[in-house]
Amino acid sequence: MKSKTRNFLRGAGSVMALTPAIDLRKIIPHRSPAERMASHFVRVGDSVGRACGSFESNGKTINKTTKAA
Repeated sequence: MKSKTRNFLRGAGSVMALTPAIDLRKIIPHRSPAERMASHFVRVGDSVGRACGSFESNGKTINKTTKAA
């Protein structure tokens, strides 16, 4: 395949990636801004609680992706 043809197909593919066939906003559940902000606070609170519990139990924090030894 010639490089001009390959570059053209890559460009067409990138345009298709930017404009998907489905509307992704229809998939996401609709929540009010207050509900979205509340869910962020809950997640942050859970993370802080886990970090505090880990620090109290062994004096150091544990990364979520690593296992405790």
